Amino acid sequence: MRVNNEISGLADSVNSHSDSVTSTTPQTRWHRASKYFWGPDPVNKLGHSYFASPKTHTILRYVFMAFHLLTVIWTFIDIQKWYWVFGYLTLWGFFFCTIYFSLVNFVKHSHHSRKRWRFVYVLGEIAATMEIVICLAFWSVLFPYFLSKTPSIRFIILQTLLHLVCPIMIWIETFLNALEFPKRHMWFIIVVMIAYLPVNCIYTLYVIPDGVYFIMTWKDIRTPIFIAASALLAILAYYCGFWQHQKKKDRPFMKPKTANQDIVTKLI
Repeated sequence: MRVNNEISGLADSVNSHSDSVTSTTPQTRWHRASKYFWGPDPVNKLGHSYFASPKTHTILRYVFMAFHLLTVIWTFIDIQKWYWVFGYLTLWGFFFCTIYFSLVNFVKHSHHSRKRWRFVYVLGEIAATMEIVICLAFWSVLFPYFLSKTPSIRFIILQTLLHLVCPIMIWIETFLNALEFPKRHMWFIIVVMIAYLPVNCIYTLYVIPDGVYFIMTWKDIRTPIFIAASALLAILAYYCGFWQHQKKKDRPFMKPKTANQDIVTKLI
């Protein structure tokens, strides 16, 4: 009897240990994170479209992708050293937009359980939020400074593409698509902004001779003030995305004229 009790106790302890190990496996942690950020039943809405037919929306996305890829090439040609691109928040936002437009048409019909569409979904939210901050900060604070340096027409055109045309494109995309900007996804914006700060500091003090942005020298009070203002603007920009989705969420999605999906997305 005593032996049986000891065996039973040993089995219980083994099962308990097994449960504790199982509860901390990467797969379990992924499910917990997925439920936190996406809810119990995530839905891929990247293929849904408001105000434009799915076909028109798809074509627009390909046009925007082509624009971004061509501008990426121009940027790398125009910049003095290729690795300087990683020091500018403008180019962080621009690269997020480029990746988003390059992938969204390929994952818009992915099954709801797939992970790939969630990555693109979050990229869209981050890009749309960052582009509001970048656009307003550049044209209100940075552009007057650049004008005082008598820039070339080539420079002005490229900056207009990066700081105006690109934001307009991602805002059009946000207006047409079904990105919801849920409050819990705000954490992704915070992580990106926090990740950028040490990069900006390193590039300003040690990499780019004239610094990244004249207002962020990391040597006076202007730096924390500008960071705080940008963070507040990012929060407001994100909630603008949330607000505009709330305004249109009760509208019906545009229906495709045919039941066939895009040839490219049939393979996903």
